[in-house]
Amino acid sequence: MGSLFFSMKGRINGSIFQKGAFILIAIGAVLTLITYFVPGLTIILSLLSLVLIWPWLALWIKRFHDAGKSGWMSLLALIVWGLFSWVGSLVVNIIKPIDEDMVQEAMTSGNLAAIIEAFTLAARPQFFLALASSIIVSLLVVFLFNAIIKSDPEENQFGNPVN
Repeated sequence: MGSLFFSMKGRINGSIFQKGAFILIAIGAVLTLITYFVPGLTIILSLLSLVLIWPWLALWIKRFHDAGKSGWMSLLALIVWGLFSWVGSLVVNIIKPIDEDMVQEAMTSGNLAAIIEAFTLAARPQFFLALASSIIVSLLVVFLFNAIIKSDPEENQFGNPVN
């Protein structure tokens, strides 16, 4: 399991990729849920969630390697994910806008902790909608790219196929 999330070398088939992606999506969702129930941990858990970038890159790179493609192609998946996430956040903000007055008031104080707390409280009404949007976007990108990326059934420069 460690090589699945931490090594950039080798290949993984679509099934293994999806299982790994589901695990990372679940971890991200749990970290996000904890910030809802324990807002004081928002900064720490946000930094901790940045650690998930490496396992995501490892999965994407090995999935592209399975098709005989360069790991740099994973940047395309990240760009698409970013664009879809941006659209998802726009939709969430249209459905449930953030209380900007609360954030603006905290901004005038100049206190970083107060600003973060105000933003967290102002965004609370849209929290679960944003979380659902994030999960849906992640699943969509995973399924989309996994369907597009065709495994190379033969050995390629990245190794033997994984069954």
